[in-house]
Amino acid sequence: MKPSEYCKQELRIKYQKGYEYNYDYWYSRPEDLVRAIKEYERMTKKQKDEFTLADLLKS
Repeated sequence: MKPSEYCKQELRIKYQKGYEYNYDYWYSRPEDLVRAIKEYERMTKKQKDEFTLADLLKS
């Protein structure tokens, strides 16, 4: 599932791909951003040598 589809279906937000929209949306909801990153990591399969945003949270 693409991140945009995940946001629409699971988070029930009207997703827009523009930088300004996303910055404004997530800036005011940092805990939701962390939750979305972790949930996306849980639901997707990544390649052996692939890194995701969730890996940055673990650092």
